[in-house]
Amino acid sequence: MMFKTKLKKTDIGDVPEDWEVDIIENLFIFYANNTLSRDMLSEKGSVYNIHYGDILTKFGSILDVGKNNLPFIKSDVLYSPKFYICDGDLIIADTAEDEMVGKVCEVQNIGDKKIVAGLHTIWLHPKGNLFSPMFMGYFMNSPIYHGQLLPIIQGIKVCSISKTALKETFVLIPNKKEQQRISSVLSDIDTLLFSLHKKIQKKKDIKHGTMQQLLTGKKRLPGFTDPWIEKKLGELGTFISGSGFPMKYQGRKKGIYPFYKVSDFNTIGNEYIMGGANNYIDDKIVGILSCKIVPKNSIIFAKIGAAIYLERKRVVHSDCCIDNNMMAIQIINLFDYAFIYSKLQQIKLGNYATTTALPSLSSSTLSEITLTLPSSIVEQRIIATILSDMDKEIGELEAKLVKYEQVKQGMMQQLLTGKIRLID
Repeated sequence: MMFKTKLKKTDIGDVPEDWEVDIIENLFIFYANNTLSRDMLSEKGSVYNIHYGDILTKFGSILDVGKNNLPFIKSDVLYSPKFYICDGDLIIADTAEDEMVGKVCEVQNIGDKKIVAGLHTIWLHPKGNLFSPMFMGYFMNSPIYHGQLLPIIQGIKVCSISKTALKETFVLIPNKKEQQRISSVLSDIDTLLFSLHKKIQKKKDIKHGTMQQLLTGKKRLPGFTDPWIEKKLGELGTFISGSGFPMKYQGRKKGIYPFYKVSDFNTIGNEYIMGGANNYIDDKIVGILSCKIVPKNSIIFAKIGAAIYLERKRVVHSDCCIDNNMMAIQIINLFDYAFIYSKLQQIKLGNYATTTALPSLSSSTLSEITLTLPSSIVEQRIIATILSDMDKEIGELEAKLVKYEQVKQGMMQQLLTGKIRLID
């Protein structure tokens, strides 16, 4: 049952009269993370590691260790942690390419596993027994908390938050019974989302099998018998780097060119083909910024940071600009751009990223990737159409998933601020 409640004024707005408000520094101990890069992790070992990239791209608000696979620290890496993560500890990604910085995972169901916090994370351990399981994981990913992080984000090209600034952010604390009720409702929604995720994954698995047959030439379409050819990616098109995009030019909702940022990959409708953007510019700003125009039907992707490992490639269906965290390839007319897009879906660009603290991709490295493809552009186009139809079906399910996630965000906004209360 839900009911409205009386509110009191606090530093972060109106909250229920019977809720406590305190700052992170008073509620948590800050434990030290490690700085081990991806190449120091493995599928085997004795100590698990939570990497910031996995927080940003793989895990939800609650990291159930029993249901999620974590990488190990390689056995030959010299690392002796003083502490291991406990149930209820919070691991925060302190670096990202956009405002996803500050995403939090609450770790649960650890059992006897040994787990530590890795590169670009902040590790918080509760000082007392104030929180019920899962509550803080949901709260710290809610708009009322994440909104406090936006003013303290540092950097332009790469965003980060500091422990010092984080210590002064506010937490709302209902009594533990109410925390449990809130967490239970949000967990039920997560279960629904998980079910839909599984359905989408099944469709993707079917598509993957089809791709393995059609994109490798193992299964040929009727009427096509010519042998396939090998081409390097650099022979198929031209790479285009993104441009700097100062804040004072951002925010325009109309213009000649969409100016895509990595965050635009998350926009509804942009699951496969880039349509709407959060920013637009005109020819005047193109000149001021010396932007390179990315032509229609080019393929764009992230080139810096953890976003590389999301493996998101998109086709742009209008001339556009991209920011300097991204890269594009314009396919020449001798080849079908949609077929090349499908081929790139099979390639993990993350395997070609530099293994530094901040991974990146270079056009010179990508140019050397070898692809096999039909010599006939007609065969390329027919294959691309078959796969595009499957993408459309998956896209419809993913749009449904996004709507459910928006419902969840709305409920978080209401329940975690106390605007709507739950009672037995």
